Amino acid sequence: VPPPATAAAAAAGGECGRVVWVHSGAAGVENVLRLSEVRDSAVPLTNAKGAFSASLGEWAIFGCMWFAKKVNAMRKAQAAGKWMRDSVGMLQGKTMSIVGYGDIGRACAVRAKALGMRVVALRRNPQRSMGDECVDELLPLTELHSAMVRM
Repeated sequence: VPPPATAAAAAAGGECGRVVWVHSGAAGVENVLRLSEVRDSAVPLTNAKGAFSASLGEWAIFGCMWFAKKVNAMRKAQAAGKWMRDSVGMLQGKTMSIVGYGDIGRACAVRAKALGMRVVALRRNPQRSMGDECVDELLPLTELHSAMVRM
């Protein structure tokens, strides 16, 4: 999506009066929809919700595994021609806290649960995820600080 001002101009028919459709490659378009020119326009605004969720969920697990398995230390030892003799951690039994439990957050949770992790999800409107089998604890986003203190 172009910057909000450009999207507003397009939607209002300003200097971009021939625009018939505005598309965002990002999942969230809330910042653009705050502009009345966009929100009230007849020009459709679409987004990419869900298009990258599975891939980003895998990246989140990759990041967790990178640290749990001490990949950086292994790579350094490998570059030095040494065998790293150290124990590595497991993700099973660990807790993944997901701040912003939308489509991408749920993709992370699905993969975390498959590895035996506990999932704590925080979202603006927790009722939207009530009963989700991937979540062990569901909290409103306003509880972020207290949730992190408990971890």
